[in-house]
Amino acid sequence: MERKDAIRILEKEKEGLKKILQMPLDRNPSGTIEALEMAINSLKVDEMYDLEHEKAMDICEKWNPLGSDENGMIIGSLPDEGEDVLVTVYGQVEIDSFGCDFEYDECEGESRFEWFCENNDIEEVKAWMPLPKPYKGETEHE
Repeated sequence: MERKDAIRILEKEKEGLKKILQMPLDRNPSGTIEALEMAINSLKVDEMYDLEHEKAMDICEKWNPLGSDENGMIIGSLPDEGEDVLVTVYGQVEIDSFGCDFEYDECEGESRFEWFCENNDIEEVKAWMPLPKPYKGETEHE
């Protein structure tokens, strides 16, 4: 059973009990109506918290920190190549995407992948995260 269903049932029961007792809340000797109201309010608060937490989690996805080692190799996970993401650069949040070039170093006889950002110096990017999902509002408009 979901909280909203429990709230609806308890409110219905409270109203039915009020009609049976036909007395004001402050003269209810058993305290049953007050107990029902407390339970309803508690469920409503819990439901509001859950909704707000869910919204916050949708908006605030986790940042993925980036760094580099002494050889300039990137430490941390990277998004898919070409995917637009939010990045933190110089204390600001911007939209950017990462790319990768394949390089062959003839002097050292090695090949390697070189990651870069389209709009920023990758070494200055402190973290990235996916773009948030678009706002859907209360009702969908076509």
